[in-house]
Amino acid sequence: MTTGARERHFNSLGIPGDRVSGIFTAGVAQKYINLQNLRPANSALIVGSGDIGLIMARRLHLEGIEVKGVVEILPYPGGLERNVQQCLRDYDIPLYLSHSVTRVEGRNRLSKVYVSQLDGTGNIIPNSEKVFEVDALITSVGLIPSVKPVEFVKTGPGFITSNTNQTTEDWIFAAGNCTVVFDLVDYVTREGEKAGKYAALYAKNEYISQEKITIKKGKNINIIHPSYIDPNQSTKLYIRVSRVFQKAEITIEPLGIKIIEEEARPSEMVEIQIKPFKDNLCKEIEVSAHELG
Repeated sequence: MTTGARERHFNSLGIPGDRVSGIFTAGVAQKYINLQNLRPANSALIVGSGDIGLIMARRLHLEGIEVKGVVEILPYPGGLERNVQQCLRDYDIPLYLSHSVTRVEGRNRLSKVYVSQLDGTGNIIPNSEKVFEVDALITSVGLIPSVKPVEFVKTGPGFITSNTNQTTEDWIFAAGNCTVVFDLVDYVTREGEKAGKYAALYAKNEYISQEKITIKKGKNINIIHPSYIDPNQSTKLYIRVSRVFQKAEITIEPLGIKIIEEEARPSEMVEIQIKPFKDNLCKEIEVSAHELG
């Protein structure tokens, strides 16, 4: 069973400019502050508005570092609304949605970061460039598992798992951010306990995986976890919608399950419980989301 994950390296994004010091992942910045009692910067810009990026903005501010903004490539924040409020708005830290870092500049140490606005198709809007004079660029741009013994989800960096947390290698059970990035630690804890339970049952030959049913992303679904369902076991389904809904109806067909969610957001997971069912009902399940008037 594994829960380990490491940060996606920022250089892989191919940002043009000088390779100067002062560009850190959020994890490295946390290490400097929390473990080494060091101040990694005087002023900073943060890339990525997931919960880690938002919390780092507040932490840097409280350490006396001037945070000049958080840059997000998507048109909506990646983290929980409460973190947007408590980590940015409460401290007057700007959030730049639909923006991307286009160039970095500096001599030995970072001195300038260039940021441009994006249109609806992800292209840079001409003459929209902003220049931030900072000596640190803190990146919070996703996580990838630290080990790769099993197959990954095609549309994401997480391991493929079933509702029993079993991976494509029957003897490996996975939980936590190595499968999907959860927005609440409560979910991670629950999934870890479940992975341990089924791993123990498998070791004692008391759990044998059955034919699994594929879960398919339908309309307006961005992320869905797990990838497969053993229909003889109960399922905790986690989904993220692909856009903001004032009121969403989430359907699971052909099981006929319908869930109403108020203000569904891409940054917040929707949790759905599915009871065990007979596998002869279907070979594939599709989850979709629709706006309710």
